[in-house]
Amino acid sequence: MNVICLNLKILMLLIIVATMFGTLGCDGTDEPNRENPKPIPTIHIYTEGGLPVDSKEDYRNATFTLDGHGTCDNIGETDLRIRGRGNSTWAQPKKPYRLNFNTAISFFGLPAVRNWVLLANYLDETHLFNSVAFELGQRLNMPWTNNSFFVELYLNDSWQGVYLLTQHLSGNVVLNGDDILMELDVYFDEDHQFYSDIIELPVMLQNPSNVATLERAKDIWDKIESKLYPPIYANTPEVLDSNSGWRDLFNLQSIMDYFLLYEIMGNTEIIAWPKSFFVRYLANDEKIHFGPIWDFDWGWQQYYIDSPDGIDAISYRKSNTPPPERNTPGRRFVSRFFDDPKFVREYKQYSKSVIETLNADKYIDSLGAVLKPYMAKEYEKWEKTYNYNEQIAWFKNFHKRKMNAVKSYINE
Repeated sequence: MNVICLNLKILMLLIIVATMFGTLGCDGTDEPNRENPKPIPTIHIYTEGGLPVDSKEDYRNATFTLDGHGTCDNIGETDLRIRGRGNSTWAQPKKPYRLNFNTAISFFGLPAVRNWVLLANYLDETHLFNSVAFELGQRLNMPWTNNSFFVELYLNDSWQGVYLLTQHLSGNVVLNGDDILMELDVYFDEDHQFYSDIIELPVMLQNPSNVATLERAKDIWDKIESKLYPPIYANTPEVLDSNSGWRDLFNLQSIMDYFLLYEIMGNTEIIAWPKSFFVRYLANDEKIHFGPIWDFDWGWQQYYIDSPDGIDAISYRKSNTPPPERNTPGRRFVSRFFDDPKFVREYKQYSKSVIETLNADKYIDSLGAVLKPYMAKEYEKWEKTYNYNEQIAWFKNFHKRKMNAVKSYINE
């Protein structure tokens, strides 16, 4: 087992102070020097015979090395397999990859596992949305939130750009006994899957994935929908009774954290499709827990790029009726909780208590300083004509407007 890059996380802003492993550096400092940031590690992967990685299904045998450039321990030649990953992102010129090591390996002090992911962030010109989302998820103490680490990637000696190294999601989530990890995703491309009976949510099994678990999952969702959607429920929302029993089927804290984070990040994946929407059924309390969080490099672009002043991402306000093409199963599901006036009061009260800890302005500056030395080359490599300083300024403005929109809503 190799252990590298032990790193103390940036001090929490305002009221949260904690040490944890994060995205900034791997030398034990709280925040990188913005004037002279240290280099990010370099990964070299050589496939057997120099073959291209051109499939999401078939692995290539390969070797892996990591040069920490003095800020992290180096990793010598290590055997692994590599293949493509992703859906929308796999169709882009810059490819994301799944890494499957022959033996479990640990990066930056995290538990050793065999499966890791290299996220390309091609659709995010800042390269920061995933990293910031993971940071905020950890500030909210959301279970199984990924850690992430910037690296340069050379594939068969060809520079591929800046990547985000992070845990493979399903492998990062610890399940016990009869627990189930599920994904709500319109791609509907897993081995065991089904559509829920009433609103036709696309439910896919991640772990475990077998026929017996599929039948249990169907029963779970039948019970959930019978409480959330009475027979008279149609497209027009109506009040959801707090005493209907729906609250006994969910971990409410996980729902509030999840909604708040996705709203702050402007991620509309969960309502636009849904896509990359993970939930866990935990057998010990027989409840659905929202999360872990995932996939923020494009979700913020789907409904608005330049108008993040509303709260459309979770559809809190029913007066803002979406057009028919947006009346998706995801929207009907996540907005249903806000038909319960008691839940709305609880959500607003909780959000008020934590909203200031989610101010990521300084964190965005810190990450931007880390990546700035690489981004001109990154843009040139992928034939993009952006100015990275302008992209960081745009992100900070976007984040400020989203924070203000949420504050306006929770203070109504």
